[in-house]
Amino acid sequence: MTTFTYTPRGQKLKETKANGNTVDYTYYLDGLLKHQVEKKSDGTIVNEHTIEYNAIARPGSKATPGATCTR
Repeated sequence: MTTFTYTPRGQKLKETKANGNTVDYTYYLDGLLKHQVEKKSDGTIVNEHTIEYNAIARPGSKATPGATCTR
């Protein structure tokens, strides 16, 4: 079973997956998602994303460490 913890604003703060992995979420002051990182129970990073937005709040870029993005 997957469980969730939320911020006082109702945003996902932490997700704990059935396999024991956790996903932590951080947000910009305006409430848009800024960063998410998934880790195994031993702390090993499985997946990580940092999201930047353009002037009209659309995702402009997504940085994934160790990955190459082509548009």
